[in-house]
Amino acid sequence: MIAQVLLKKIAIVDDEKNLAESTGWDVEDAGFEPLIIDGAFSEVNALARYIAENAQGVLCDHRLANYGLTNFSGSTLLAELYDRKIPSILITQYTDIDADVSIRKHRRKIPVLLSRDEANAATIKKGIEDCILELGGTIPITRIPHRTL
Repeated sequence: MIAQVLLKKIAIVDDEKNLAESTGWDVEDAGFEPLIIDGAFSEVNALARYIAENAQGVLCDHRLANYGLTNFSGSTLLAELYDRKIPSILITQYTDIDADVSIRKHRRKIPVLLSRDEANAATIKKGIEDCILELGGTIPITRIPHRTL
């Protein structure tokens, strides 16, 4: 309920148009208005600024360079959006490969990471709510970093 009160429009950042459209249907089913980002962005700040001006939340694929949407990863974008306090969910179909390598650098600033198979209306809605809570200072115990030996 929190998410729908605070957010109306969710930007979808995905270099594969068909996947962006199907994600848009899940966003609609979750009760939000989807905004599919189209065009090319060479700077992470330019895309973050565009999103901040046009939407209140984001669903972003991790691998964005395959079809020329950007020259940076989704995790890099989400780290920038986290600093701007914009609730964001990272989606990847390569969770096992990317989680320990290319996503790890920014994982601290990615409150919700979903595999493509897990992404549906319910997990998107819950993920946005979790992001809002974390950005507001309520960090779940599973996200608090701990020292290791």
